[in-house]
Amino acid sequence: MKNILVPTDFSEVSKNALKFAMKIADAERATIILFHTNFPIFIADEKTDFSYDNDPQGIVMNEANAKMDLLLEYIKTHNVNCKKIIRFGLLGDAIQDLVKEIKADLIVTGMHSPKGLERLLFQTNSLNIAEKVDCPVLIIPMDSKYHGIKKIMYATDFEFGDVKELKNVCDLAKFFNANVIAIHINTQVERVKSLEEEENMEWFATITDSSIIDSKVSFRTVYNKDVNEGLQWALKFWNVDILCISTAKKSFFQKVFSKSLIKDIAYQAHIPILSLQLAEENRLG
Repeated sequence: MKNILVPTDFSEVSKNALKFAMKIADAERATIILFHTNFPIFIADEKTDFSYDNDPQGIVMNEANAKMDLLLEYIKTHNVNCKKIIRFGLLGDAIQDLVKEIKADLIVTGMHSPKGLERLLFQTNSLNIAEKVDCPVLIIPMDSKYHGIKKIMYATDFEFGDVKELKNVCDLAKFFNANVIAIHINTQVERVKSLEEEENMEWFATITDSSIIDSKVSFRTVYNKDVNEGLQWALKFWNVDILCISTAKKSFFQKVFSKSLIKDIAYQAHIPILSLQLAEENRLG
Protein backbone atom coordinates (compact mmCIF):
# COMPACT_ATOMS: atom_id res chain seq x y z
CA MET A 1 0.00 0.00 0.00
CA LYS A 2 1.49 3.33 -1.11
CA ASN A 3 -1.20 6.03 -1.26
CA ILE A 4 -4.14 6.54 1.11
CA LEU A 5 -6.63 9.16 -0.08
CA VAL A 6 -8.46 11.06 2.66
CA PRO A 7 -11.25 13.47 1.63
CA THR A 8 -11.81 16.23 4.17
CA ASP A 9 -14.35 19.00 4.75
CA PHE A 10 -12.40 20.11 7.86
CA SER A 11 -15.15 18.86 10.18
CA GLU A 12 -14.49 16.86 13.34
CA VAL A 13 -15.88 13.81 11.56
CA SER A 14 -13.33 14.01 8.74
CA LYS A 15 -10.56 14.68 11.26
CA ASN A 16 -11.58 11.53 13.11
CA ALA A 17 -11.34 9.58 9.85
CA LEU A 18 -7.88 11.07 9.35
CA LYS A 19 -6.75 9.56 12.67
CA PHE A 20 -7.67 6.10 11.39
CA ALA A 21 -5.87 6.79 8.11
CA MET A 22 -2.73 7.87 9.95
CA LYS A 23 -2.60 4.63 11.94
CA ILE A 24 -2.89 2.57 8.76
CA ALA A 25 -0.37 4.75 6.90
CA ASP A 26 2.11 4.41 9.75
CA ALA A 27 1.74 0.61 9.79
CA GLU A 28 2.09 0.29 6.02
CA ARG A 29 4.62 3.10 5.49
CA ALA A 30 2.14 4.74 3.13
CA THR A 31 1.58 8.37 2.13
CA ILE A 32 -1.64 10.20 3.03
CA ILE A 33 -3.13 12.34 0.25
CA LEU A 34 -5.42 14.93 1.83
CA PHE A 35 -8.13 15.97 -0.63
CA HIS A 36 -10.56 18.88 -0.44
CA THR A 37 -13.05 20.12 -3.01
CA ASN A 38 -14.49 23.61 -3.14
CA PHE A 39 -17.91 23.97 -4.68
CA PRO A 40 -18.43 26.54 -7.48
CA ILE A 41 -19.72 29.90 -6.23
CA PHE A 42 -22.67 31.40 -8.11
CA ILE A 43 -23.43 35.08 -7.57
CA ALA A 44 -26.24 37.24 -8.94
CA ASP A 45 -25.41 39.37 -11.98
CA GLU A 46 -27.36 42.25 -13.52
CA LYS A 47 -26.86 41.10 -17.11
CA THR A 48 -27.42 37.39 -16.58
CA ASP A 49 -29.21 35.30 -14.00
CA PHE A 50 -25.93 34.10 -12.50
CA SER A 51 -22.23 34.45 -13.02
CA TYR A 52 -19.59 31.91 -12.06
CA ASP A 53 -16.88 32.98 -9.66
CA ASN A 54 -14.08 30.38 -9.80
CA ASP A 55 -11.02 32.42 -8.87
CA PRO A 56 -8.38 29.96 -7.57
CA GLN A 57 -6.60 32.86 -5.83
CA GLY A 58 -9.76 33.96 -4.01
CA ILE A 59 -10.59 33.96 -0.34
CA VAL A 60 -12.16 30.50 -0.41
CA MET A 61 -9.04 28.89 -1.86
CA ASN A 62 -6.76 30.72 0.57
CA GLU A 63 -8.83 29.55 3.53
CA ALA A 64 -8.82 25.99 2.26
CA ASN A 65 -5.05 26.06 1.81
CA ALA A 66 -4.55 27.41 5.33
CA LYS A 67 -6.72 24.68 6.84
CA MET A 68 -5.01 22.00 4.79
CA ASP A 69 -1.58 23.21 5.90
CA LEU A 70 -2.62 22.91 9.54
CA LEU A 71 -3.70 19.32 8.95
CA LEU A 72 -0.44 18.56 7.15
CA GLU A 73 1.55 19.88 10.11
CA TYR A 74 -0.47 17.68 12.45
CA ILE A 75 0.15 14.60 10.30
CA LYS A 76 3.87 15.28 10.00
CA THR A 77 4.23 15.52 13.80
CA HIS A 78 3.27 11.82 13.81
CA ASN A 79 6.03 11.01 11.29
CA VAL A 80 3.58 10.11 8.51
CA ASN A 81 4.23 11.19 4.91
CA CYS A 82 1.50 13.42 3.49
CA LYS A 83 0.49 15.66 0.58
CA LYS A 84 -2.47 17.91 -0.18
CA ILE A 85 -4.70 18.38 -3.22
CA ILE A 86 -7.41 21.05 -3.54
CA ARG A 87 -9.77 21.26 -6.50
CA PHE A 88 -13.07 22.81 -7.50
CA GLY A 89 -16.07 20.61 -8.15
CA LEU A 90 -18.25 17.97 -6.55
CA LEU A 91 -16.49 15.42 -4.37
CA GLY A 92 -18.09 12.38 -5.98
CA ASP A 93 -17.06 13.40 -9.49
CA ALA A 94 -13.60 14.70 -8.66
CA ILE A 95 -12.52 11.74 -6.58
CA GLN A 96 -13.03 9.20 -9.37
CA ASP A 97 -10.46 10.93 -11.55
CA LEU A 98 -8.10 11.48 -8.63
CA VAL A 99 -8.12 7.81 -7.62
CA LYS A 100 -6.78 6.88 -11.05
CA GLU A 101 -4.40 9.82 -11.18
CA ILE A 102 -2.59 9.09 -7.91
CA LYS A 103 -3.21 5.31 -8.05
CA ALA A 104 -4.88 5.31 -4.65
CA ASP A 105 -4.73 2.03 -2.74
CA LEU A 106 -7.30 3.00 -0.12
CA ILE A 107 -9.79 5.79 0.59
CA VAL A 108 -10.59 6.68 4.19
CA THR A 109 -13.66 8.88 4.61
CA GLY A 110 -15.82 9.97 7.53
CA MET A 111 -19.58 9.61 7.73
CA HIS A 112 -21.62 12.27 9.48
CA SER A 113 -24.64 11.84 11.68
CA PRO A 114 -27.91 11.31 9.80
CA LYS A 115 -29.10 14.49 11.48
CA GLY A 116 -28.24 17.87 10.03
CA LEU A 117 -28.90 18.92 6.46
CA GLU A 118 -25.66 20.88 6.36
CA ARG A 119 -23.77 17.57 6.36
CA LEU A 120 -26.02 15.71 3.93
CA LEU A 121 -24.00 16.33 0.78
CA PHE A 122 -20.67 15.17 2.22
CA GLN A 123 -22.29 12.13 3.80
CA THR A 124 -24.05 11.15 0.57
CA ASN A 125 -20.84 11.52 -1.41
CA SER A 126 -18.97 9.42 1.13
CA LEU A 127 -21.37 6.54 0.55
CA ASN A 128 -21.42 7.07 -3.23
CA ILE A 129 -17.64 6.83 -3.37
CA ALA A 130 -17.77 3.16 -2.38
CA GLU A 131 -19.91 2.40 -5.43
CA LYS A 132 -17.95 4.46 -7.96
CA VAL A 133 -14.27 3.79 -7.30
CA ASP A 134 -12.27 0.62 -7.85
CA CYS A 135 -10.12 0.80 -4.73
CA PRO A 136 -11.23 -0.14 -1.18
CA VAL A 137 -13.08 2.51 0.83
CA LEU A 138 -12.95 2.64 4.62
CA ILE A 139 -16.03 4.46 5.97
CA ILE A 140 -15.62 5.82 9.52
CA PRO A 141 -18.80 6.64 11.51
CA MET A 142 -18.74 9.95 13.33
CA ASP A 143 -18.56 8.43 16.84
CA SER A 144 -16.11 5.66 16.01
CA LYS A 145 -12.94 5.82 18.08
CA TYR A 146 -9.63 4.20 17.21
CA HIS A 147 -8.71 1.64 19.85
CA GLY A 148 -6.46 -0.47 17.70
CA ILE A 149 -7.36 -3.09 15.10
CA LYS A 150 -7.52 -6.53 16.69
CA LYS A 151 -10.44 -8.22 14.91
CA ILE A 152 -11.53 -7.76 11.30
CA MET A 153 -14.71 -9.41 10.03
CA TYR A 154 -15.20 -10.22 6.34
CA ALA A 155 -18.77 -10.90 5.21
CA THR A 156 -18.95 -13.42 2.39
CA ASP A 157 -21.60 -14.88 0.12
CA PHE A 158 -19.10 -17.23 -1.55
CA GLU A 159 -18.34 -15.12 -4.63
CA PHE A 160 -15.27 -16.49 -6.46
CA GLY A 161 -13.38 -13.25 -5.85
CA ASP A 162 -14.03 -13.37 -2.12
CA VAL A 163 -10.95 -15.55 -1.71
CA LYS A 164 -8.76 -12.87 -3.28
CA GLU A 165 -10.41 -10.09 -1.29
CA LEU A 166 -10.09 -12.07 1.93
CA LYS A 167 -6.39 -12.52 1.20
CA ASN A 168 -6.06 -8.72 0.85
CA VAL A 169 -7.86 -8.30 4.16
CA CYS A 170 -5.48 -10.80 5.76
CA ASP A 171 -2.49 -8.90 4.39
CA LEU A 172 -3.80 -5.74 6.05
CA ALA A 173 -4.50 -7.64 9.28
CA LYS A 174 -0.88 -8.83 9.48
CA PHE A 175 0.35 -5.26 9.97
CA PHE A 176 -1.80 -5.00 13.09
CA ASN A 177 -1.40 -8.63 14.17
CA ALA A 178 -5.19 -8.84 13.94
CA ASN A 179 -7.49 -11.85 13.71
CA VAL A 180 -9.79 -12.19 10.69
CA ILE A 181 -13.27 -13.69 10.91
CA ALA A 182 -14.92 -14.75 7.66
CA ILE A 183 -18.64 -14.76 8.31
CA HIS A 184 -21.71 -15.82 6.35
CA ILE A 185 -25.26 -14.93 7.35
CA ASN A 186 -27.43 -17.95 6.60
CA THR A 187 -30.97 -16.69 6.00
CA GLN A 188 -32.34 -20.02 4.77
CA VAL A 189 -35.13 -21.54 6.84
CA GLU A 190 -35.58 -24.68 4.73
CA ARG A 191 -33.34 -27.48 6.01
CA VAL A 192 -32.13 -28.56 2.55
CA LYS A 193 -31.13 -25.05 1.51
CA SER A 194 -29.60 -24.44 4.92
CA LEU A 195 -27.42 -27.53 4.55
CA GLU A 196 -26.31 -26.29 1.13
CA GLU A 197 -25.21 -23.04 2.74
CA GLU A 198 -23.19 -24.97 5.32
CA GLU A 199 -21.50 -27.00 2.57
CA ASN A 200 -20.67 -23.77 0.74
CA MET A 201 -18.97 -22.43 3.85
CA GLU A 202 -16.92 -25.62 4.20
CA TRP A 203 -15.90 -25.31 0.54
CA PHE A 204 -14.99 -21.65 0.99
CA ALA A 205 -12.90 -22.42 4.08
CA THR A 206 -11.08 -25.22 2.30
CA ILE A 207 -10.03 -23.23 -0.77
CA THR A 208 -9.19 -20.20 1.36
CA ASP A 209 -6.93 -22.15 3.72
CA SER A 210 -4.93 -23.36 0.73
CA SER A 211 -4.29 -19.84 -0.58
CA ILE A 212 -3.86 -17.86 2.65
CA ILE A 213 -0.80 -18.81 4.66
CA ASP A 214 0.27 -17.66 8.12
CA SER A 215 -2.95 -15.72 8.71
CA LYS A 216 -5.22 -15.83 11.74
CA VAL A 217 -8.50 -16.69 9.99
CA SER A 218 -11.60 -18.36 11.37
CA PHE A 219 -14.84 -19.18 9.55
CA ARG A 220 -18.25 -18.66 11.13
CA THR A 221 -21.89 -19.02 10.08
CA VAL A 222 -24.67 -17.05 11.77
CA TYR A 223 -28.29 -18.10 11.30
CA ASN A 224 -30.72 -15.20 11.02
CA LYS A 225 -33.52 -14.38 8.60
CA ASP A 226 -32.45 -10.73 8.73
CA VAL A 227 -28.91 -9.99 7.47
CA ASN A 228 -28.64 -6.74 9.41
CA GLU A 229 -29.66 -8.34 12.70
CA GLY A 230 -27.31 -11.25 12.11
CA LEU A 231 -24.37 -8.97 11.42
CA GLN A 232 -25.11 -6.69 14.36
CA TRP A 233 -25.15 -9.72 16.68
CA ALA A 234 -21.89 -11.07 15.23
CA LEU A 235 -20.11 -7.72 15.47
CA LYS A 236 -20.96 -7.39 19.15
CA PHE A 237 -20.39 -11.06 20.02
CA TRP A 238 -16.88 -11.14 18.53
CA ASN A 239 -16.10 -7.51 19.45
CA VAL A 240 -15.10 -6.63 15.88
CA ASP A 241 -13.09 -3.51 15.02
CA ILE A 242 -13.70 -3.36 11.24
CA LEU A 243 -16.38 -4.95 9.06
CA CYS A 244 -15.41 -5.71 5.44
CA ILE A 245 -18.02 -6.15 2.71
CA SER A 246 -17.96 -6.54 -1.05
CA THR A 247 -20.02 -4.16 -3.19
CA ALA A 248 -19.90 -6.40 -6.25
CA LYS A 249 -22.69 -5.88 -8.77
CA LYS A 250 -25.10 -8.76 -9.28
CA SER A 251 -24.05 -10.31 -5.99
CA PHE A 252 -26.16 -11.08 -2.94
CA PHE A 253 -24.54 -8.30 -0.96
CA GLN A 254 -25.37 -5.73 -3.64
CA LYS A 255 -28.99 -6.35 -2.66
CA VAL A 256 -28.67 -6.43 1.11
CA PHE A 257 -25.91 -3.85 1.60
CA SER A 258 -27.84 -0.84 0.38
CA LYS A 259 -26.72 2.63 1.41
CA SER A 260 -29.36 2.71 4.13
CA LEU A 261 -28.22 -0.65 5.49
CA ILE A 262 -24.58 0.43 5.49
CA LYS A 263 -25.57 3.48 7.50
CA ASP A 264 -27.64 1.39 9.88
CA ILE A 265 -24.77 -1.01 10.50
CA ALA A 266 -22.25 1.79 10.94
CA TYR A 267 -24.41 3.85 13.29
CA GLN A 268 -25.58 0.90 15.38
CA ALA A 269 -22.26 -0.88 15.68
CA HIS A 270 -20.14 2.30 15.72
CA ILE A 271 -17.35 0.58 13.78
CA PRO A 272 -15.69 1.33 10.42
CA ILE A 273 -16.86 -0.46 7.29
CA LEU A 274 -14.35 -1.40 4.61
CA SER A 275 -16.06 -1.56 1.22
CA LEU A 276 -14.28 -3.75 -1.34
CA GLN A 277 -14.94 -3.77 -5.09
CA LEU A 278 -14.96 -7.31 -6.41
CA ALA A 279 -13.21 -7.60 -9.78
CA GLU A 280 -15.60 -7.96 -12.72
CA GLU A 281 -14.10 -11.25 -13.90
CA ASN A 282 -14.68 -12.75 -10.45
CA ARG A 283 -18.36 -11.92 -10.23
CA LEU A 284 -21.10 -14.47 -10.57
CA GLY A 285 -24.25 -14.06 -12.67
